Amino acid sequence: MRKYDISSAKLTGTADATGWSQVHDFTPDDDEKKRKRGRLIAVIAVTGEFSEGRQLTTVTLGREILTRLHEEYFGDLELSAFNALKQGVDKILTEFTQEFGRVEVGALGLVDDVVYAAVGGGAQAHLSRGGSLAKILESREGKNVSASGFPQEGDVFVLGTSEFFGHVSQSQLIESLETGQPQAVVDALGPAVHSQASGATAAVVVKFEGGQTIPILAGGKKEDDQGLRMKGKRSFKENLVKKIDRILEIMPRRRIVVRSDMKDLEEEKKKQVAVTVGITLLVILVVSIGFGVWQRRTNIIKSRYESRIQEATHQLDEAQSLVELNPARARELVLSAKNTADGLRAEGIKDPQLEDLIGKIQEKMGEVAGIYETDSEIFLDLELVSSGLSGDEVALSDARMLVLDKNGKKIVSIGVDTKKTNVIAGPDELSSPKTIAIYADRNFVLDSFGISEIDGDIKLAIKNDWEGDVLIAAYTNNMYVLDKATSKVWRYGGSSAGEFGEGSEWFGAGVTPDLSSAKALAIDGSIWVLENSGVISKFSLGKQDSFAVKGLESGIEGASDIFTSDESEYLYVLDSANSRVVVLTKAGDYKAQYISDQIGQTKEIVVSEPQEKLILLTGDKLYWLELKHL
Repeated sequence: MRKYDISSAKLTGTADATGWSQVHDFTPDDDEKKRKRGRLIAVIAVTGEFSEGRQLTTVTLGREILTRLHEEYFGDLELSAFNALKQGVDKILTEFTQEFGRVEVGALGLVDDVVYAAVGGGAQAHLSRGGSLAKILESREGKNVSASGFPQEGDVFVLGTSEFFGHVSQSQLIESLETGQPQAVVDALGPAVHSQASGATAAVVVKFEGGQTIPILAGGKKEDDQGLRMKGKRSFKENLVKKIDRILEIMPRRRIVVRSDMKDLEEEKKKQVAVTVGITLLVILVVSIGFGVWQRRTNIIKSRYESRIQEATHQLDEAQSLVELNPARARELVLSAKNTADGLRAEGIKDPQLEDLIGKIQEKMGEVAGIYETDSEIFLDLELVSSGLSGDEVALSDARMLVLDKNGKKIVSIGVDTKKTNVIAGPDELSSPKTIAIYADRNFVLDSFGISEIDGDIKLAIKNDWEGDVLIAAYTNNMYVLDKATSKVWRYGGSSAGEFGEGSEWFGAGVTPDLSSAKALAIDGSIWVLENSGVISKFSLGKQDSFAVKGLESGIEGASDIFTSDESEYLYVLDSANSRVVVLTKAGDYKAQYISDQIGQTKEIVVSEPQEKLILLTGDKLYWLELKHL
């Protein structure tokens, strides 16, 4: 059994309005308690908003906690030291947290050559061995965890509160531990900690050195000399030596007959064996050293980014819990986690933990942030409908689309469900088509003469008497014309016979919006207008409604098209500059966005919510994406 020389040093903040902390180191005089419980080292902190008048109460509370810990650990000596320590920490958390707020406890029981450790309420325990630093225990508020094991010579334990580890980074701790001695570690960390520490900051550094080997009595059992190494696991060197031994054991043994004239030969063979063994041991040593250097380098590199992975993981977990309660905050957290993970990958970090995190973030982006990154699928190749057909505009109503090819002077009708196609007008009927409109089974085209209806043949329905460029949209039996030159919207009422009457100004008296930069028009009962600047305006009952986009991280200044209808619950905005389609509620709140490389080449969009399809017109092809936000 090994008895170590143990040295320690402590670091605490000054009790203030934020809390109180203390490091406690105690060895009993009673021989039986010393034999069964050994030395107790504890870190205790009480956190809360305390006025100056209550600081004395906090100190008194700390002393009560220490007294309670002593009662539990040194009281019932029939309990094992491990159970007594664990039970003591657990009772302190249960009894004091309910009455006084957050309490943190970290404790080490040093009995002979065994270390018992328990932490609770947020306290942590770290172990430095052979140049590597590992977090062996980490607790959460109101909870405790514990462990036990055999230390090795040179081991350094760092036991501290969450405030301490919040102020000291992994790299700072590793650098300070290179000084070797507990007091030097505390001196190195002191300035950084005290410059930002609160009253609840506390830590103790404990080192195991030298000591003496105590003989084991007859019939005693030798303790496992592997220290805190996990049972059943060997070092790389031990595994390699063991494998070589097994190979030598199964090799056939040659019987050698020694004659006087063969002595020199036998001596030569012995030398060869010795050289072989020497080379083998040298290889083992070199490999072991190389492995140790590689492992230490890996641990140092990992310590620089591990906390960032943990923080991003925590943000993802928190985001999932807030999806229903606070969608905006959930979206902010998952995007922050994504940025961190993407940044680590860009830095060249290759770690299974990082790859797992990235996979989880991608899986949850739609559910939490409403961001769906997906590849679009081809809906229809327009070249197969008519040679050279390339769409400039697309319109949709009642699961049927119209596609206009301005240069080819063709209009094609396409069923969303059936993909059934029909060229309803060609170069012989169209002179200079500018735009199209559709409602139910009626089809319209605008040219220099006005608006014509296509129904087998083409008949002028509304004569052109506007002053400049216009946008058109059909809704129920009516036709709406937005005149950019005058910033007016004209309504042409339709009769039961399908004919249109004289136009009337749709805006009420005194309503004079600037529509000179309008680039897209949609109607669902209200009139929606997209301007060149990306601003979306909504008009209802002849006047402008209040409408603003809310909850979107980046703007839609580059928006090129909008779509909604009386069949749609949402408003869809084509932002081809950012290769996305943004989905908004009709009150302006962000709902979702679809990201795809194909969207960057899209001219116009239409949406069929009943069929859960977002359809993209890129020119000679139509693509589609599944709507997953519905």
